[in-house]
Amino acid sequence: MAIDQNQRKANYILTTQDTSPEARKFMASAGPQNAYEYALIVVGKFPEGEKEIAINAMYAYHYARYVIKGRFLPGEKMIATSPEYAFEYARCILEGRFPEGEKAISTSSSFSYGYAHFTNRKFPIGEKAIAKDGGYSLGYAVNVLKDRFPEGEKAIATSPRYSYEYAKDVLKSRFPKGEAIIATNAMYSYEYAKYVIKGRFPEGEEIIASSPKYSRLYKEFLDGN
Repeated sequence: MAIDQNQRKANYILTTQDTSPEARKFMASAGPQNAYEYALIVVGKFPEGEKEIAINAMYAYHYARYVIKGRFLPGEKMIATSPEYAFEYARCILEGRFPEGEKAISTSSSFSYGYAHFTNRKFPIGEKAIAKDGGYSLGYAVNVLKDRFPEGEKAIATSPRYSYEYAKDVLKSRFPKGEAIIATNAMYSYEYAKYVIKGRFPEGEEIIASSPKYSRLYKEFLDGN
């Protein structure tokens, strides 16, 4: 793809690290990427280019983090529209909540869980998204709620590992919704029997029997009870 004349000029300014008033003026209106890169590579804090940088969530966040190393108020409105950069701005710049970005964050399973974990508080508006993913639902229950997360149990119950860990670490008792999936895995069937039920797990015995290792361990466990 051909580079247009303006981009050629921007590239030249970046390469030669031109800090003249004419170069600064040009780069201030040469698009968010060029304005950000000029700040990062050449001049540092770049007040003339901040209006341009502020129209792009990624460059606004990067300008805050890597150039001014602090809040970038003109860019916060745009940063708040991006789940990823709203989360990263809260975590790396504000080191706390970013209320303006919470609506966007709440649309993403991963960033909703990450935000809740990072802020160490429930994130109710993100729970619908978190509940779509078994791993994040388990993490939310273990690390944030420190209690059951009923909305996420359907997703948790799709994984032998998550079902077992949810039973052991959260419920500290059986997890009926997850037993069918646990019973498809010899290791987790054995561990579920030993550490959760503390007795036989008939539903998992067929898969346990298919594994010499866990068949032996299961027999030793039952014989010792």
